[in-house]
Amino acid sequence: MILSLSLAFASPVSDALAARDGVDCMSLGDPSPALRDELLALTDPAILPPSVPMRAASCLAERFGTESVVQDAIVAWSTDSERQGLAMAALLRVDLLGEPGAVRVIQAALASPLPRVATKAREMVPGSVHPAVRGL
Repeated sequence: MILSLSLAFASPVSDALAARDGVDCMSLGDPSPALRDELLALTDPAILPPSVPMRAASCLAERFGTESVVQDAIVAWSTDSERQGLAMAALLRVDLLGEPGAVRVIQAALASPLPRVATKAREMVPGSVHPAVRGL
């Protein structure tokens, strides 16, 4: 099952995310709904190597962070023990979500039952470029 899921997502984007030295998110192509949807699919924890979902989460925040579907995913990750690493990767780029999105994601992460996620959110608050986030 895991092998078939991993093979199902063999694509230039997944290959780039799996590269040993990582990838610049801007090099993945134009910011299209198809790229966004592929990156969302690549955040499945069953995708191998494990660096692919983490890099996909980072690229989603970087390239599509102001979109509500991406913010919804990040909020959901903040309470999912299998995806807490994805939430933490996205939290490192929280300022790219725009102020309303950053506030929403930080609030969800602060309320997370997962201690690592809540701690990372607390760490991100004071250094945010968004005044509303710093006010949390």
